[in-house]
Amino acid sequence: MFGKMNMGRLKNSMSNIKRTVGRHAATLGKRYGQVKEGLNSLDRHMNTAKSVYNDPQMQSTMKELTGDKLTSKINKGLTNYDQVRNRVVSTHNEAEKHTNNVVGVLRRNGLNIGI
Repeated sequence: MFGKMNMGRLKNSMSNIKRTVGRHAATLGKRYGQVKEGLNSLDRHMNTAKSVYNDPQMQSTMKELTGDKLTSKINKGLTNYDQVRNRVVSTHNEAEKHTNNVVGVLRRNGLNIGI
């Protein structure tokens, strides 16, 4: 069905698999870094906005100009952002822990997948 398999062919196939996995791991790592950088930038901007919004003078001025409705929506938006941020950070930490566990097991067994 698969034809004759010899050691040279098997070695060549394993080299191709290792090269392909390494290439995909590098691409995934690059994309992960780009997304993480973007989310860190968003978080910095949100922290700046929160610090400006939490200034007592700013809050009283906004309340005078817009009323209670907009203030409550802003507070709800900030609370929702914090909830999403905490969930993303928690999920990231769990994924990182599991990845490190898998890589550790592979390394103990003599396999290096390039991560």
